[in-house]
Amino acid sequence: MAGNGRASGLLSVFDSRSDATPDSANQQATEESLKLYGLNDDQEEAFRKIIDTRPVGLLQGPPGTGKTKFIAALAHYAITKGLVRNVLLSSQSHEAVNNAAEAVLALFRKTGELPSLLRVGMDDGQVSPPLRPYHTSRVEQSYKDRFSATFAERMAAVGKALGIPPEVISDVVILETTLRPVIERIAELSREFEAQTQRINGLIETLAQHLSLLDVDVLLPETGLEEDWRNTLEEIVGAIARRAARRSSVGADKIDRLRSIAGLGRDFIGSVSRPERSFDTFLAGTRQIVVGTCVGLGRSSLGLTATAFDLVIVDEAARCTSGELLVPLQAARWAVLVGDQAQLQPQHKPEVV
Repeated sequence: MAGNGRASGLLSVFDSRSDATPDSANQQATEESLKLYGLNDDQEEAFRKIIDTRPVGLLQGPPGTGKTKFIAALAHYAITKGLVRNVLLSSQSHEAVNNAAEAVLALFRKTGELPSLLRVGMDDGQVSPPLRPYHTSRVEQSYKDRFSATFAERMAAVGKALGIPPEVISDVVILETTLRPVIERIAELSREFEAQTQRINGLIETLAQHLSLLDVDVLLPETGLEEDWRNTLEEIVGAIARRAARRSSVGADKIDRLRSIAGLGRDFIGSVSRPERSFDTFLAGTRQIVVGTCVGLGRSSLGLTATAFDLVIVDEAARCTSGELLVPLQAARWAVLVGDQAQLQPQHKPEVV
C-alpha cells in the first residue's frame, strides 16, 4: 500500500500516528445537479462534503438510512460531471455489491444513459440476474462471438490489402476456420484411436467433403497416427497455395502472411478464456464502472495492481477485514468508505466469542 497505492498520502490517512488532514478538491454541487438523486437534507450535506474531500471520504450510517442510494448517486455524479473517468465499486458481500451496482444502473437508465459496467467474480451464480449480462464471462463470450462472426470479413479486408484475389481469400478462410479445426481434432482423437474410431471416421468424411468442394486433391492418411494428420494439414495448405498460384500471380509469401493473420485471430479467440492470459485485465481497464467483492477483486487474473481507478467506493467497509479492504484501496486515487462502525465487526476476540 505504501509503495503501490495510487493516491498520494493514502496510507498515512489510516495511520493513527499521522497528522494527515483532508484536502479540498474545490468541488461544489449545485441544487439543480442534486435534484435527480432525491437525497434528503442530511444526505445532501454529506454528499457535498464527500465530493470535495480527498484522498479519503467516510460515510457513516446505520442500516436503512439510504447508503445504497447515496453510493449510486456518487458514482453517477462523479462520472457524468467529469470528476472521474472510472469507478471501482466493492463490498465485503455479494448481496451488498449487487444491490449497489443495480442502483447505479437504475440511475443511469433513468437519465437515458447506459454506462460500460463490468461485474467481476468467479461464478456468475453469485451475481443477481440484472447484472449477469455484465459479468466477465458474458462480456468475454460476447467479444468472442462478435469476432468470430466477422472473421471472414476481417480476413477479406486484410487479403484485399495484400492484393490477394477474393477466391483465394475464401479458400484460406475455409482452410483456417473449417479444415484446420477438423484435422486438429482428428489428430487429437488419434491418440486414443481404438476408442475414438467412430468419431474419427465421421470427421474424416466431413473433411473429404470439404476438400472435394475446394477441388483439392490430397490423399488422406489411412493410419491413426497424430503426426500423419499434422503433415496432411501442411499438404492441404501447399495444394491451396499451388492452386492460387495457377489462378493468379499471388505468391506463396502473401498466402503465408494471410494465414499468419488468421492464426492471430484464432489465438485471440482461444486465449481470452485461459487463466494465464486473462481477458479480465483488459476489460477492467476499459470499463467506466467495475464491480466486485473485495475477495473477487483480489484475483491475480484481474490485474488490479495494474489498473488505476479515479474513485473507489467500498460499501459495508466496517465489515471488511484490513486485508480485504486493502484489495480495492490499492487501486484508488480517491477512496470513499461507506458503512457503520457500530455494527458487528468482521472479527471478534476469543473471550467475546
